[in-house]
Amino acid sequence: VQGGSQCIHYLNSSVDGEDKKWRECSACNCMTEWNYQGAVYEGCSETPDWSGHDWCYVQGGSQCIHYLNSSVDGEDKKWRECSACNCMTEWNYQGAVYEGCSETPDWSGHDWCYVQG
Repeated sequence: VQGGSQCIHYLNSSVDGEDKKWRECSACNCMTEWNYQGAVYEGCSETPDWSGHDWCYVQGGSQCIHYLNSSVDGEDKKWRECSACNCMTEWNYQGAVYEGCSETPDWSGHDWCYVQG
């Protein structure tokens, strides 16, 4: 998650010698890749029309309790401003590379991520 120890929902990694922070994922997680005004963005991103703010479209739509409706006409996507608990866009774990919220072989049925920071 972004912010590491600044995220109030983080847990310390259980991998020996690793100081990364992680959390289980929810409906409010950012889409790994999303389109906005003709450009492609990843995870939490700053867009030209909202300088100084990182935001994203959420994966879980209206199931995310912190969502806002898109202001783009005809679009039903939900979005939120980003915080210290955002997932790393890409991360390594036990020799494999993952993106955003992912299920790993050692924790079947759960999506999780390392936080940024």
